[in-house]
Amino acid sequence: MEALATIGMGLVLATWLYGGSLLLFRRSRAG
Repeated sequence: MEALATIGMGLVLATWLYGGSLLLFRRSRAG
């Protein structure tokens, strides 16, 4: 179960980083 929790956290972190960078990219282009 620990491995599953670690994978889940990593997936959430990766998604958050990807979404944040994409948002910043859009904002900089629109700016």
